Amino acid sequence: MFTSYTPPDDTCVPEGWSDLYAVAYHLGVPPWWSFGLDNRNGDEVMPNIQLGYGIASEITLYRDKAGVKPVIQMSTGEIVEMG
Repeated sequence: MFTSYTPPDDTCVPEGWSDLYAVAYHLGVPPWWSFGLDNRNGDEVMPNIQLGYGIASEITLYRDKAGVKPVIQMSTGEIVEMG
C-alpha cells in the first residue's frame, strides 16, 4: 500500500488531495480484498480511496489499549484511521 498526492489544478488553491492505493506487487493490479467494488465501472475492484485534502504520510502503525491500528497523518494535521 502506498499514498499519492495530486496537486490542485488551480494555483490559487493551497491544498491538493491524497489517495491510498493497494497493489498486488506480483500482478500490478489491486487485490480483490483492497477497497471493495466500484459499481461505476462494472464492478471492478477499486484501486484506491481518497484520504482527503493535504499531503498524506506513509502508513504508520499506532498501538493503544484496543490494539494496533494503521493510521495516516495528513499535512493538515488530520489523522486518518484505517480499519
